[in-house]
Amino acid sequence: MLRSLVGSEMCIRDRLNEKIGIKQSAAQVESDMREIETASVDDYLKESTHLEKLHNEIADTDAVLADMEDMLTSFQNSLGNISSEIKHLQDESLSMKLKLRNRKAVEAKLRQFIDAVALPPDLISNVCESEVNEAYLEFIVALNKKMSCLKDDRARSTLAFQDVEPELEKLRCKAAARIRDFLMQKLDQLRMKRTNIQIIQQNVLLKYKYFNTFLAAHAPETSVEIRANYVDTMSRYYHSKFRTYVQSLLKLRVEVASKDDLVGVGSERNSGGLFGSKKSVATRTSVFSLGAGGGGN
Repeated sequence: MLRSLVGSEMCIRDRLNEKIGIKQSAAQVESDMREIETASVDDYLKESTHLEKLHNEIADTDAVLADMEDMLTSFQNSLGNISSEIKHLQDESLSMKLKLRNRKAVEAKLRQFIDAVALPPDLISNVCESEVNEAYLEFIVALNKKMSCLKDDRARSTLAFQDVEPELEKLRCKAAARIRDFLMQKLDQLRMKRTNIQIIQQNVLLKYKYFNTFLAAHAPETSVEIRANYVDTMSRYYHSKFRTYVQSLLKLRVEVASKDDLVGVGSERNSGGLFGSKKSVATRTSVFSLGAGGGGN
């Protein structure tokens, strides 16, 4: 068809170049145009089948593209929903993370409170039945930590503490009584004769000084009693030692010169005359007595 159009154009161009009359040229051109139109219609009719096929293909393609458009729209909507879900999951993750952190903080404080308030059976049996020695100090330290909760008003207001408070008070009294008996026994050793006080003070009383700290905090009456007993014992001890020391010093006393002592008087001369009735000063120990060796000079 394009080839026919190109040929018709060349024909028209040739007619114009032949200098034919305008009317004839117009008639000729009109005739040529009709022929071209007819040829074109024939070509279209010949290609109608292909055009119909092409139209159907275009329609099918439009349908496929429409389906793809619907699919892409649905996919876009799905992506939008997924994005919303991802954002929701992020918010949930942040919320869960915050809840987990708060739960861990509460769990740590709750564990600390439970450890402070709860009375393990081992601690009760050890405080009540174990021998009072260096290992017993650890039990008293643990009990002291639990007794410190008594000073916390918030802890005292809890039901858990109200349940365990009577048992804790009994355990305090038992520990105070056992510590008192132990310390009183050690103080009794100080009253024994030939007892090395310094060894008992350093190896016993100083080593168990935390017992007195516990009593001063949780049993002040017992602490005052033990302190008074210790002061009385040590007062008696030092009073006895100083009294013995003073008596020993008095035995070593040497009499100094007095108004009755004469310088250079021999130990064999006796005073006579008016004062002959007096006791001879030579019979007394005198720092000025010359003795037998000094009389000849």
